[in-house]
Amino acid sequence: MRGEGVPFRTALRIVAEVVVEALQAGKSAGAIDAEAVRRAAERALGRRLALEDSTVRRALDAWANVCGRQTLGSPTPDETRRMVARARATLLGESAWLAEKHQRLAAASAALEEAIDRILAS
Repeated sequence: MRGEGVPFRTALRIVAEVVVEALQAGKSAGAIDAEAVRRAAERALGRRLALEDSTVRRALDAWANVCGRQTLGSPTPDETRRMVARARATLLGESAWLAEKHQRLAAASAALEEAIDRILAS
């Protein structure tokens, strides 16, 4: 619907109507065709859209949608691997920082105990 100049919210409404109709008819996503979308669009827009079945099939293909937009933060496999690697590196760095803080706290606690013992012994 992007190529047809349909505003996003209107397209969302059209898609919602198509999905509701498919569910009510007991159809799976794979059974949704361009004609169903054209009928819903005509009701919403007052005009038919020039959609092909192949366009609708591509829009309903989850894997094609995941891989279709390779942008920063997208769910594409390569970008997901990059983000996981970055998160692991961050976690490793924060784990080292935390271990160092625990070590310093343990040393400070031991020094405090020694100071208390000295004060109590005098």
